[in-house]
Amino acid sequence: FEGGRYAVAPARGGQMPHSTWVLLALPQFVSSLAALPRGIGDEQINAALLTSCRNETFTAERCDAATAEFKKWREDFAIEYTTMGEVDDAVQVWFPRFNEVVENNAAFAEGSVTYSLRLTQYANRPDEDELIKRTGLREADMPLEWEPQREFPPNNAADARDRERKLRKLSATPPADREASSADWRPWLSQVENQAPCQSCWAFTTSAVVEGAFHLAEAKKNGMDGYPLDSLTEYGSLSEQQLMDCNAGWEESDGGTTCALGGSVVKALASISKKGKMGGVSLRVDQPYLRKNGECDPSDKKRTLSCTLPNGRKADGCLSKISNPYLCPRASSLTPSAYTDKLMEMLEYAPVAIALYSCALPAGYASGIVTKSSYSQSCANSRVDLAVTLVGWGYDADLDLDYWTIRNSWGQQWGESGHVRLERTEDIAGIQQNDPCIPLGPQEY
Repeated sequence: FEGGRYAVAPARGGQMPHSTWVLLALPQFVSSLAALPRGIGDEQINAALLTSCRNETFTAERCDAATAEFKKWREDFAIEYTTMGEVDDAVQVWFPRFNEVVENNAAFAEGSVTYSLRLTQYANRPDEDELIKRTGLREADMPLEWEPQREFPPNNAADARDRERKLRKLSATPPADREASSADWRPWLSQVENQAPCQSCWAFTTSAVVEGAFHLAEAKKNGMDGYPLDSLTEYGSLSEQQLMDCNAGWEESDGGTTCALGGSVVKALASISKKGKMGGVSLRVDQPYLRKNGECDPSDKKRTLSCTLPNGRKADGCLSKISNPYLCPRASSLTPSAYTDKLMEMLEYAPVAIALYSCALPAGYASGIVTKSSYSQSCANSRVDLAVTLVGWGYDADLDLDYWTIRNSWGQQWGESGHVRLERTEDIAGIQQNDPCIPLGPQEY
């Protein structure tokens, strides 16, 4: 061993064996590893952030706050940088977003805006909207196996109101004080999941409305108060993955779905009904979400809404036992006020599948109510592309606004534990551009 190199005699013919070259190169390889970047320290990052801040001519107090928040944000989302170029690129995007959040939330505290913002894990990315706002609704011109019902069956609406009153112990007539009048199905549903990176909002919305209808049917059968809500997560969360797998076989021209193409709530509801190609849907615990399309095996339902639940009871609320499983009033046939009334009537029965403009929802939305003035006219001229679940309505006395409560599928870190509140007004976020749908339980047939 001489000077950090192994001295090895050449092999026959003057050629060194491969192992010899490895030994000769080993010291240089170790040296190159030592020279690799070990990550940029806080001092360097803070200096870059302060430089960017001062270039924007903000106060020293604002710059100090930005430095502290950037450190916390990196720790919260475990974000590391290995070069100063990465830091500079990130800061150029992150700082304006930090400033937007600070100014918006100050206005929210003063009451001049109606919702608050937070920094997302993608606040340093110019494509933040695309990374967070996953969509995937493709309802237009999709052929159906059969048309959904357009009106409640006889006595169904009265049954819905009776069910709603029992669940909430409300009087037969809604109270005159709108602060005391509301609806909220969130406790009847499992926790919000994150659909990323797939265009699978339709699968999560289908899962939510069927899950809600199932639990409400079970609760009604067991006397409303006898149904354990803490069992929902274990037994009632349905498999979005199976919906994706088994609705991906259609040709695109026939409304086919993939992780990239998106899909249809109405078509998925038809597929899992008794006459549909799936004939039921598995629980999420048996077929968890893989964030990609897989192969469909409709018979692979270890535990479904058409099978016996783990506690031994039959799931009489399942969709796969009925022939016409969903109600979708025609939105185009209703005036804006009649449409609002119809949604409230449907909400008395179960959570409702609806659709929105994704561009109307801020990527960094944290809390409060999104109003029509919150999004641009160009957004209002777009098409609805996001399937969501309407789970409630109410009145916010602080903001003096009526609102809808919407369950999204962008994860629990987004919004109010995965939910957003929209102003309850005419065609907010394009809500009336798509037919609303709910599953109908078998007790009406």
